[in-house]
Amino acid sequence: MTMSIGKQQSQEDSPVSENQSGTERVSTQPEKRVRVLPNGQSSAMDSTADTLNYNQIQLQKDICVADFGGRAIGRVAPVDSGCWWIILLRAYTKHTRDYALAERPEVQRRMKLILNLRLSDGFETFPTLLCADGCSMIDRSMRITALSFHIQQYYWLDFTQLNKIYRYKMEEYSHTAVNKFNVIPESIPDWVFDFMPLRGGYLIGNVSPACMDCLWFLLGNCIAILSCLATGAQATAITNLVEEHWEDLVGEMPLKIVYPALEGYDWRTVTGFDPKNTWWNYHNGGSWPVLVWLLKAACIKTGRPQIAKWAIELVEQRLSKDGCPEYYDGKTGGTLESKPGSTDLEHFWLPDC
Repeated sequence: MTMSIGKQQSQEDSPVSENQSGTERVSTQPEKRVRVLPNGQSSAMDSTADTLNYNQIQLQKDICVADFGGRAIGRVAPVDSGCWWIILLRAYTKHTRDYALAERPEVQRRMKLILNLRLSDGFETFPTLLCADGCSMIDRSMRITALSFHIQQYYWLDFTQLNKIYRYKMEEYSHTAVNKFNVIPESIPDWVFDFMPLRGGYLIGNVSPACMDCLWFLLGNCIAILSCLATGAQATAITNLVEEHWEDLVGEMPLKIVYPALEGYDWRTVTGFDPKNTWWNYHNGGSWPVLVWLLKAACIKTGRPQIAKWAIELVEQRLSKDGCPEYYDGKTGGTLESKPGSTDLEHFWLPDC
């Protein structure tokens, strides 16, 4: 069953209390209750959020039911998809100068409801941010509230920075310390030295005391380019890395959401033997064609549209024939998803599907 929070109590069934005179008075404040939705129930925008209008309640107020259309893994609130369609709407409006869609009352109402949900007090403690789905991608907190300089300075990794880290001194604590986080050089995985091209670089997943999360995350690096979080030189280096490691990051079907996959001991300890996120599968090194649009936008911004064109050509060759799967398995992304979900992506993946 899908659980969602909504204000559903009318005045007729509200809790009663006695005032000082001893007479009963009815509370007009709606009480929060847990509402149960059957599996599979969805709305017209079931990949974002469901909206309900309780006409039977005197409040006459729309609310946002965070149930992901009954299809969420773990039945959590749809933080990512709920925001992605707003981002895409802005991109569409900015490109076409067509403001009619964004200004439609129903679109404005849904944006307001989604923002009200995400900006509410205590939202950071909602179960959605504690869901284990995707835990194999970054096993530490991903919240970054510092200035862009902090990310550009401490999260950037290229061949030059790699050599600096390799020669870091340990136990530096003064304001003049070069090794700000006391990163242990021996903690850098061996694969990083083979993966790092001379002309490329990328923003790593995280920095913490004594170690760094050196995994490559396509989503974060592309967004860093589009949002100007990465400098111009860093953006160029990121696209250079994609081109240099085409077989690893693109392979037979784009695109690797994370590289490399966690295997063996790392998979057991970080994911807790997660059967859905075995190595080179799903969020643990799976290939996601839906990320092509981010790569294309990043390549256009860096003046390298040909890189994205190559990826799109791979998608066009197989995606429709394979039934538009959500993701692909395998080290090169050539295997269809082993655990297909219930969502029929053919209805909204690509126009020619």
